[in-house]
Amino acid sequence: MNDSELDKIRKKKLAEMQTASEQEEANARQEAQAKDQVESALKLILTNEAWDRWNNAKVANQNIAYSAAMALLQQTGGKVSQKITEEQLKQILSQVASSQRREFNIRRK
Repeated sequence: MNDSELDKIRKKKLAEMQTASEQEEANARQEAQAKDQVESALKLILTNEAWDRWNNAKVANQNIAYSAAMALLQQTGGKVSQKITEEQLKQILSQVASSQRREFNIRRK
């Protein structure tokens, strides 16, 4: 191989890496925007205590917190006559957590 072929290969690889990087950044921005929308909708339907509880759950396990948030938003349709209390949120969080648990069976031979 000569230098011009190597330069072409390098430029092609660099272009591919830049495209992949731009796509990852775009995906990260979309994900952050979606999370912001979920959080703003949640803030409207949760009481202050429930909001604090959800934030604590988010710190502990983000997947469970956002799964519970999506379940809440689907149940209420984003609109609710009464705000969801901390106790109701606890129940939903525990239901989501129990549905996402994995069982491990360890066998000794």
